[in-house]
Amino acid sequence: MSIHHKRSRRNAQKTVYCASPVSCFNWVAYGREVPHIKERYTRMLAHIKEHFPKASLLQPRFLFGSNAAWLVLWPLLQPQIDILVVFTDERGYIGKGVWVEVQDVLAAHKHAYYLDDMGALHPWNEVELSAPNEGNWRRYARVTIKRLKVGA
Repeated sequence: MSIHHKRSRRNAQKTVYCASPVSCFNWVAYGREVPHIKERYTRMLAHIKEHFPKASLLQPRFLFGSNAAWLVLWPLLQPQIDILVVFTDERGYIGKGVWVEVQDVLAAHKHAYYLDDMGALHPWNEVELSAPNEGNWRRYARVTIKRLKVGA
């Protein structure tokens, strides 16, 4: 069951962190732009803006130039975040960094959502993650929506 976040004045003061794997916003490969990656990223951001029209969006592609920068800056950034919205790569995976971001935001008792490719927003408690793959930090866990159990 997806939700549409209420578009209220409360959103005006909110800061939304747009969590996604680096592969979602690194659309230059071998010195050339990969249009479908850029188009998908732009579409996903548009969906986030539809759900949170008055919120300030934080995008990792503008915040962190490297993994080392993320390690230093992420703890400093966390207190500013009110809501975290995750979207996956094209195959449904998040990397270890996004996994850590979700865990940190939830531990701080803040809201986390999963944005599917159709633009539907799902509360994080409606999401299932595959077992973490310690051998592949880029495809660390696969994200799926929990199936409703009928008659349970």
